[in-house]
Amino acid sequence: MTGTRAFLCGIALTAFTSACGGSGGGSTTGGVPSTDPTPGPACEQFDSTFAAIQKVVFENKGCTQDVCHGSARSGGLDLRQGAAYANLLEVASTSSKNPRIQPGEPSESFLFQKLSAATRPGSYAIAGSPMPSGLPPLSDNELEAIRLWIEAGAPETGSVGNAETGTSDGIGNLLDACLPPANPITIEPLKPPA
Repeated sequence: MTGTRAFLCGIALTAFTSACGGSGGGSTTGGVPSTDPTPGPACEQFDSTFAAIQKVVFENKGCTQDVCHGSARSGGLDLRQGAAYANLLEVASTSSKNPRIQPGEPSESFLFQKLSAATRPGSYAIAGSPMPSGLPPLSDNELEAIRLWIEAGAPETGSVGNAETGTSDGIGNLLDACLPPANPITIEPLKPPA
């Protein structure tokens, strides 16, 4: 094996083993989200940012278990696939004056507050328990991915990313997921008055 080839294989092996470390969303340094490791060839493919959040956060963190936000619909919230989005976006919370998700406003979204309270204790005063309750909190990277998604308007389809470059690597790296390229939002201008 040539020196260059061995070096590249070593890098690929390091990236693969780091991505499979089980931390659920990369590493952190001093509470600051890190975009390393870059998702490698083994990262799970998703067709949208929300689909990645559904699987990596809601399903893998136990939020969709029957006794939580599965069939029991704790707090009136169903986070199972196919129901989660309609139960989140601009839906009133039973325990807060804030909606579950206020698009563009993570700090005014009760979901983000509940998740933050577990990951970063003391960050928000909330009613009830921080989430996920009785389970390990989200990693800083997973929480940052949720924040960025809400800040970008919490779209159900498409990928949140850099509108100028079309990359969705930021959130993809935070969730250790492969996402399709982000497309810029286009707004049709209003027609002139008749």
